[in-house]
Parts: sequence; structure tokens; C-alpha cells
Amino acid sequence: MLDLSTRTAALRILSSMERDGAYSSDLLAQSSRDRGVNLPLLQKLVKGTTQWRGKIDEIITRLSPTEFSVSSKNILRLAAYQLLFFERVQRTQVIQESVGLLKREGRREEELEVKQLLRALARERTSGDKPDLKTPTLTEPSAIAQHFSYPEWVVKRWISQLGVKEAIELCEANNRPWPTTVRTNTLRTNTEFVRKGLSKQMVKWSPGPFLSECTVIKSMPKGVRLQDLKGFNSGDFQVQDESAALVATLLDPRPGEFVVDLCAAPGGKATHIATLMQDLGEVLALDLNRSRLKMIRENCDRLGIESVRAATGDATIFKLDRLADRILLDAPCSGLGTLGRKSEIRWSKDESTIRELAALQTKLIEHAATMLKPGGRMIYSTCTTEPAENEEIIQKFIEKHRDFSVVCPPSKFSKLTTKQGFLRTWPHRDRIGGSFAAILERRKA
Repeated sequence: MLDLSTRTAALRILSSMERDGAYSSDLLAQSSRDRGVNLPLLQKLVKGTTQWRGKIDEIITRLSPTEFSVSSKNILRLAAYQLLFFERVQRTQVIQESVGLLKREGRREEELEVKQLLRALARERTSGDKPDLKTPTLTEPSAIAQHFSYPEWVVKRWISQLGVKEAIELCEANNRPWPTTVRTNTLRTNTEFVRKGLSKQMVKWSPGPFLSECTVIKSMPKGVRLQDLKGFNSGDFQVQDESAALVATLLDPRPGEFVVDLCAAPGGKATHIATLMQDLGEVLALDLNRSRLKMIRENCDRLGIESVRAATGDATIFKLDRLADRILLDAPCSGLGTLGRKSEIRWSKDESTIRELAALQTKLIEHAATMLKPGGRMIYSTCTTEPAENEEIIQKFIEKHRDFSVVCPPSKFSKLTTKQGFLRTWPHRDRIGGSFAAILERRKA
């Protein structure tokens, strides 16, 4: 029997993502505190329904020409995901609970059509006419996009960068469950201690592929949340994908320096910078969104970090009282490297978004350059696979600013280093999030 309170929470999250552009990760974190919610099931429902939305919508449209309201459409998507993709599901129960959700949402007038549509979906599954998740021979972008449930424009861009074979591998990688990674807080403990603590709590883990302080959580005991683990509340570790942890490592901050993190919330990179500095010096964590600064402060309190100062400000115009030794510009981006974790990005972005973001990223890096000391280091990073937001931004910047040069990452990251000297990660190649980072140093006066 399915959990109605969990399905209600899933509907609330799906509708909020579609109406308000909210991120599933933030909404899932909030819902994890709700009583009666089965978090693993909630995560599966939200991620799966969002991930396969393209294929689900195609089937719904084929079966019914009706234009449903946002809430009714999401009720249908939730039910369709369960009816078509769950190995074991009570079809009658799914339909009954979907009708119950419709009544809660005040959409009784659509009840009959929803029932008929879901019964038709159930018949398709019973007859064996269900989505084939095995990869057939695909070559055309439209066919790849349809099969893996992606917007066609994203697939076309990946094919232009990687070719058809790797584009398919990337689509598959993003459709698989992404594990959680934690970074050891070396101010308090060491990675060996963290891993022993995880093992004692029956957590299965594996070492991160690139950084010794990163640990991949492969599975946890049933009903246990990450926040329930002893090491979390004591500040022994911070949740952070290894692709994000690489960024502060490249910045290479030193104790006693003044470091600025220009787009800092929720604070994972700022706390990592402070950790690498042994909490000596000052890290100014700037973010435009005042409400998200609370997350930075909460993370610092839990991790026992005192050198981070959170402040509200627009990074395109913010004025410092002195030049920074090092600057991290983790720029707002399309997030195409995180589609495995944030499936909603597939449907909330389009090609115009990339053009708009590239203009903002250019403004940000231009202003960041004015805040850096001669001889200082700046990292420009994103979590997108899109060259227009990555290499092209840096190439234009270097052509304009002759006092800046690109520095290659350390040799231990040679596998991740491009011919141009940038760091690039790919989910299908590296088993971590897709990201980009450029190390820029300003010539001494």
C-alpha cells in the first residue's frame, strides 16, 4: 500500500517546482522534517516523476487531449510514474489515491477524466506496452531525447561536444540514481574516523575517486536519514559532491588570507575554503539571496567554523574595503552538469537561458577581476556542461585582460584537465557531477 502523506508531499514539491521554479533538493530537505513522510519513497517519486516527465507527458497526451491544471497534471504524472515504472504496484490503490489527491486540490470536476486516463495507463502496463528502458540503436537527437526523456536541444548540444555514443552514455548516467557524497571536516576529525563511524552505523560507502577527504555513501539502513547519522550533527562531515569539493582545492587558500566567495549559498564551498585555511584568516561569503545566507551560517555553526562572514550583496557591483588574496566565482549557471540530481532543470531551462546566463557570467567575472590583488588567484567555476558558459567566458576574459593568465590544475588532476588547461568533469566518465573550473592568476604589479 502506498503512503498517501508521502504522495501528498511529492505532489506539493512537483507543483512548487513547476510554479515557482524551486529546486527539488531544497524542497526535499524541508520535507525530510515532516512527520509521516517516507523520505526514500519521496525522493524516488520526485526524482523519477521529474526525470521521466517528457516520456510520461508524451503518453498522457497520446491517451487524452485534455488540458489539465498544473496540480491535476502533476497528480497524473505521479500516478503514471508509478503505474509505468514501478516493478510492483497496486494499480487500483494508485488510482484511488490519485482521486483522493484531486479532491484535496479541489479538482473534482476532472475526476472522471483522470480515472479514465489512469485506467488506460494501467491497461497499457498490463498488456506489456510500457516504456522500454533498454537502450536501442539510437542516432537521431529527437529519438535519443524521447527515449531518455530529455529536451532535444540539450541532447543536440551534448552530441556536438561528445558525439552520439558519449551523449547517450551521459543521458544514461544522469538517469541512474546519484549517490550522496560527504566531505570530511578536517578541522575536527579525519577521513578514517568518519568512515569507521559510517561503518558502525551500517552505512555502506566507497572512497571518492579524486579527493581523499570525500566519501561516497552507497546505501544506508532503511528509515535512516543522513541527518540522523552521528557524524552529521557533530560536524564531522559536510554533504558535498566531489565535483564541488574540487573547486576549493584548486583555489588553494592559505591560512591568514582574505578570501571572497562571491556566490556562496548554501555554503559548501565557503566552509571548505575555511577548512583548508585551518579556520585562520577571513572568508567573506557573499550571496544576493538574503534568505539563503541562513544556510551558510547554519553550516558554519554545525562544522565549528568561525572564519566565515556571510553578507548580502550583488556580486556584479559589490565593493570590498580591501583587495582579496583569492576569489571564488562559482557563477550562476544552467546546471546541465547536475541533471542526475536536479532533474527539474531539464524542463525549467531553454537555450535562451544560456544566453542570458552568459551575459550575467561575463559581468560577474569582469567585476570580480577588479577585487583581486596583483599576484592573487581567482577560480571561475560552474556546474554546467555548456561551453558558452565555460570556455567561451574564460577565452573572452583572457583576451581582454592581459594581466590574467590561465594556470593548469595540479598534475594529480591530469585526467580531468582539458587541452586548454581547464578542469572538466563528466558524470558518465568520472562518476561525479558535471562541472568546469578555470584557475586564473593576476600578474604581480
